[in-house]
Amino acid sequence: MILLAAAVVAAGACLVAALVLDGVRQLVVGVLAAGLVLGVGAVSPDHAERAVLDLLPVVGYLVAILVLATLVERGGVFAWLGGIVAAGARRAADPGRRLVLLAVLTAAVVTALLTLDATVVLLAPVLALAARGLGRDPWPLDLASVRLANTASILLPVSNLTNLVAFDAAGLTFLHFTLLMAPAWLVVVAAEHVVVRRAQRPAAVTPVATVAPVAVPRPDRLTLVVLGVTLAVIVVGGQLHLEPVWPALAAAVVLGVRAALTRRPGLRLAPTRLLAAGQVPFAVFVLCWAIAVTALADRGGADLLDRLLPDGTGVGSLVVVALVAMVAANLLNNLPATLLLVPLAAPVGPEAVLAVLVGVGVGASATYAGSLANLLWLRNPALEHPADVGRRFHAAGLLVTPVLVVVATAVMAGTAALVGT
Repeated sequence: MILLAAAVVAAGACLVAALVLDGVRQLVVGVLAAGLVLGVGAVSPDHAERAVLDLLPVVGYLVAILVLATLVERGGVFAWLGGIVAAGARRAADPGRRLVLLAVLTAAVVTALLTLDATVVLLAPVLALAARGLGRDPWPLDLASVRLANTASILLPVSNLTNLVAFDAAGLTFLHFTLLMAPAWLVVVAAEHVVVRRAQRPAAVTPVATVAPVAVPRPDRLTLVVLGVTLAVIVVGGQLHLEPVWPALAAAVVLGVRAALTRRPGLRLAPTRLLAAGQVPFAVFVLCWAIAVTALADRGGADLLDRLLPDGTGVGSLVVVALVAMVAANLLNNLPATLLLVPLAAPVGPEAVLAVLVGVGVGASATYAGSLANLLWLRNPALEHPADVGRRFHAAGLLVTPVLVVVATAVMAGTAALVGT
């Protein structure tokens, strides 16, 4: 009982730190939590070391892609996307409807290619600015950013930290993973468009005829080229079992060196700013959190969840797996839920692993605690959320999210039955 209590305290402390702390304070809690479970013997050093080594490439990719996303933002790519959204909406017969559609599609693509953190931190302010520039209420686009950051993260193995954690366990190639998830991704993106449209007020704040024409800024060409090549290498390399951390790191180094040496004020970025963008303390915190979750799994957490998971790969069984994962993500956060559930789902088959990812990805939109992306969005100083943001977020999350999890899982199961795993 003492070992179980230590594991619960350590995992709980990490969850609280993830929700309310950041930076060095968050790291300190993680180190203390990992030290507690190691010190009392709740997890063996060998098991803890294996958990950290398994997660290192994933965490390395997270650091590299956060730096790369910051450099891409510095190169004007996100401003360019926001300009395209605003210009496309202004030319439409119904600017409000077109604005939401373009924002949803942009958030879905950015999430899939550059991870959900890029959407909530870098794209969300640009979309909100586009709405205000057209005299529109920014809330629907604000909501689109955070919801699509979760739901659209199921497409690629590199779209979400949880996907990377589970990718090897699924035993699928990069393209096979994507093929199995693509129909479900299309369905949930379409559904999110409906959700965001319902959040939109019927009238514009300012008549579009009085809004000045939108100028679309030109992005830095080298940034676009490096980004395109990097994404292509990640996809092709995934088929060859190349860890995505390496192309992401190479791109970050290329653009980072240019940002440090260039004399162009818009592109220049000090190395200290780049290091801060990588959120290294948070990356180390994630590794410590993994040790605490491993202890929790070893001390009965895995057995408890195992009793809740069905063994089959039929649609009904996979829906249950996804719903259990959704509940676990919103109680524990999606990362520890993934670390606990994937080892239990992997022996059942790749469909069960993908069902877990639907649950912790799409299902993370139910509550603030569902994903760290929700918290990054909520704390983003560049966003001006409405005063009742919590009520609005959870009204959509609790009502719609479970339905989307069921539908997405059923579509994924049907795709797996058609194309095979």
